[in-house]
Amino acid sequence: MKRMTFVLALIVLMLASPLYIGMQIEKEARAAIGDIQWPGYQFSLQVDRGYRHSQYQLQIQFDQAYFLGDDMSPEQRQMMQEMLQPLVLPIRLEHGPLIFDQGIGFAAAGFSMSLNSALGQGMAEFLQQAGLASLGSVSGEVQFSGDIWIESQLQPFSYVRTLNGVPLGSLQFNGLQSRFYIGNWGQSQTASSEIQPISLEFGPPGERTSLELGVQQVSAAFQRIENTEFLFSGQIQWDTGQVSWSNAQTQGSLQQVGMLYQSGPASVEGALDMSYQFSAAGMQIGETEYSNLQMGLAYLDIDAQVIETYIRLVMNIDPSDEEAMQLALADFASQQLPLLLQSDPGFALDPLQFTRGDQSFSAALELRVDGDMVVLPINPVNPAGLMYALFGHLSVEVDRELAEELLRMQVTSQVDQSIAANPDADVDPQIRETMISQQTAMLVRMSLEQGFIEAEDNWLKTRINLSNGLLDINGFQMPIPF
Repeated sequence: MKRMTFVLALIVLMLASPLYIGMQIEKEARAAIGDIQWPGYQFSLQVDRGYRHSQYQLQIQFDQAYFLGDDMSPEQRQMMQEMLQPLVLPIRLEHGPLIFDQGIGFAAAGFSMSLNSALGQGMAEFLQQAGLASLGSVSGEVQFSGDIWIESQLQPFSYVRTLNGVPLGSLQFNGLQSRFYIGNWGQSQTASSEIQPISLEFGPPGERTSLELGVQQVSAAFQRIENTEFLFSGQIQWDTGQVSWSNAQTQGSLQQVGMLYQSGPASVEGALDMSYQFSAAGMQIGETEYSNLQMGLAYLDIDAQVIETYIRLVMNIDPSDEEAMQLALADFASQQLPLLLQSDPGFALDPLQFTRGDQSFSAALELRVDGDMVVLPINPVNPAGLMYALFGHLSVEVDRELAEELLRMQVTSQVDQSIAANPDADVDPQIRETMISQQTAMLVRMSLEQGFIEAEDNWLKTRINLSNGLLDINGFQMPIPF
């Protein structure tokens, strides 16, 4: 009898589970939608819940006033209006604990979505132009542990953009496959994608610009930072073999390109470091070739709670009310600046370097604020007092011939602007060339004589340090403001 009672209870539990799981997932989905309202977007959810399956419709509406600028051309405005049509995401959800739609499995739910005309008018028009019935699909599972697996794929397509019968551009897309993993109800995230080559051409006839991207690899791994809602530590890496572009004026390419974003806890408790790195094995612009390009940007020791507060402000601010937005930002600055300064935040540009043939350029910059030396409130009209709280260093080392050529490019631009501003002046090309050469040589000579740069063999170098309101340039100190 006890065995029969247990079996009956198990059967009842199995029969009731799909209905209960469906109710719980709908509850969580509606709560999540309420948490992701962003300026310019409005999210809404409709659910047709059944016993074993539910049909979800997530609608995304765009505030066109938020995205359309007064400086847009009529063509750009029309294109944006077409892109900002409401988007509907129809998602089929299968309730667990046993799921069958994608093969037999044990999970809280399985879901799938086809990227077809059901997504809205904009998608329907795009698919018709591209000659596709569906752009691709998204599917996945929600485990009882809170782990979520998502797989997506996009089909290859060709798309031509026209306006009043005139082609404005074209896109050749060769497919995409991605896999996402969200662990423990959003506490961790990983992703990997492979994007096949893309060719893009845009602009009016006779002024076309083309852009080509090779195979792209994207990978990401993040872990939520403790006691935060929006902040994660981890990294995202983007790599491609080649990027090339061309138009009527110039053409160029980048080889072995990589971009990396990293974030994580800083050396100061409660603060965050965020860095961006770019690298390319080679670059060619016209006939000029460069190699070993690297650039790194970093924000150092930024208070995590200040970042969280700013994100919440952005999520709730009304961008259409400019006066209210300015007041809100000013209030944020006055309240959060003291907290931000406690961790002595900083900014770094390191490295910045490239090579051309046997010539090279390298530079590094780090600048910080000593929060204890800042007198609050800061006067935005006369922030000179803030200079005494700044400290940092800058180093530059460049091959002399390369430095003179880079300086010559700047002088050429200034001379040409001066000539253009005086159209009545008849400047002979030889005179123009003499002006450029003389000014370039004069600037280099004056910088050396005044100690702003130092010559060492075939190199030009400078070392600048800033501390306690003193600027030290290659050993020569001067107070600031000058």
